[in-house]
Amino acid sequence: MSAMSRNEFLWEANAYYAEGLSDEQVAARMGLSVWGLQLRLTSAQAMATAGSFPGAPPLCGEAAT
Repeated sequence: MSAMSRNEFLWEANAYYAEGLSDEQVAARMGLSVWGLQLRLTSAQAMATAGSFPGAPPLCGEAAT
């Protein structure tokens, strides 16, 4: 997944979390399993923490904890 795709993924996930949805609901809306959602969020967060992912929104929701 490219950096742009990851950025768009984070923005979409964060928008759902901002609506108050759970991980299960966010995963369902994005067509993923909860495990797949967690894996992608963890990967994107690791890239952002490493500084290799400029412009990434901060992670929110249950997956951020």
